[in-house]
This record gives sequence, structure tokens and C-alpha cells, in this order.
Amino acid sequence: MLDFVQLRDERKNRVSQLSKGMKQRVTLARALLHEPSLLFLDKPTSSIGPINTKHIYEGLKWLNERGTTIFLTTHDMYEAELLCDRIAFLHGGKRQLLDSPENLKLQFADDTITVRLKNGKTILLKK
Repeated sequence: MLDFVQLRDERKNRVSQLSKGMKQRVTLARALLHEPSLLFLDKPTSSIGPINTKHIYEGLKWLNERGTTIFLTTHDMYEAELLCDRIAFLHGGKRQLLDSPENLKLQFADDTITVRLKNGKTILLKK
């Protein structure tokens, strides 16, 4: 599990001496130790840098492919789109929307594309 969360080099350190991001990874490792079939994660990559976040994403995808069902809370739409088969939006404790990332994007997308050129100009293309 230490390899999974990229903390093998820190194995002899006390958790209390680790950075916030490393503590987050320790918590994730503890949740995965018993290879759960169902996993609830609340913002699993908060306080974790981009390199370790990418590694965690790959690991979560691997777990999911092996049969682990993962419920993930996040405010990061990129993370949700990358990791989730279905996304639910909650407001006031009630589910407002539930669909695939692709269907949600199509439902709320407008028909424009913004292109930023090297010279700093922006072009807006409409359907």
C-alpha cells in the first residue's frame, strides 16, 4: 500500500511528522488495506500535488477495474469526469442531477468554442 500511495521512502517516519498531503495519502492507504469492495472517498486528492494526484487516479481506476465500487465526493469536475462513470449533483442534501459525465456536458454545453491565439487574441466560434 505504501507503494500505491508513493510513501515507501517515508515508512519509518511518524505520521505526525508528515506533510498534510502525505497524511492524506496515509489515510487513503489505510482505507485500501483490506481491499474493500465498496469505498467512500471524500476529496481523496485534496492537498496532494499533481504528480501524486495522477498516481492516485491511476490506482483508483485500477481498483475500480478489479471490482471495487467507489463513491467519490469532489468539487473538481476534471477529477469527476476522469474517474466517474456517473456523476450526481447535490444541493440542499438532495440529488438534483444524475447522469454520465458526457451526457451532463452535452446537456449544459453551449455551441461555442473559444480559441486563444499565440498573439493573445481570442476568437469565439459559434455553431
